[in-house]
Amino acid sequence: MLNIEIKNCNNIDLGNIMIKKNSLNIKHGINGTGKSTISKAIEYYLHNKENLKSLKPFKFHLDDSKISEINGLENIKSVKVFNDVYIEQVVYTRDELITNSFDIFIKDEMYKKIWKK
Repeated sequence: MLNIEIKNCNNIDLGNIMIKKNSLNIKHGINGTGKSTISKAIEYYLHNKENLKSLKPFKFHLDDSKISEINGLENIKSVKVFNDVYIEQVVYTRDELITNSFDIFIKDEMYKKIWKK
């Protein structure tokens, strides 16, 4: 179990969350509680730490001593986030409800056998 600490990220002054490694972790709550901020902080830490600066709360915009931080991910190499961006890019596409829906729902072993004939 990973204990992740988040500091000075948007509306989160200080927060801790637990994430089970190599498992599906679901964080849910009402709008404005910081779910997207948490996922962005994790993604930014892993892929582009410079982007963490974009999460600095407005109330600290003149205070250089306050920086956005996330700790506890030192041994993590990747993460997959199921958020609105994922839904727009993968689930709802222009021509299909789900990307590769033909391959997922129709192109099974039975289909392949019939197609060969």
